[in-house]
Amino acid sequence: MTQQKQSPKASYNTPTSELARRFGVKSDTVRRNLCVRGHYLGLQPIKMSNGRNLWPDIYPEQLIEK
Repeated sequence: MTQQKQSPKASYNTPTSELARRFGVKSDTVRRNLCVRGHYLGLQPIKMSNGRNLWPDIYPEQLIEK
């Protein structure tokens, strides 16, 4: 029996502008990728009742490790 490595659950508390800053892109780039592809670099946000998106609290270095 093989055990799979489980990644820790990321908390969703990062606004789009902060995620864009971390990845060195404009907020519109993140929004556009979400609309066209349904994700940004494999990340999907949760949508709040006020229409804003909250992204996982993750940094680029953490995506490389996956």
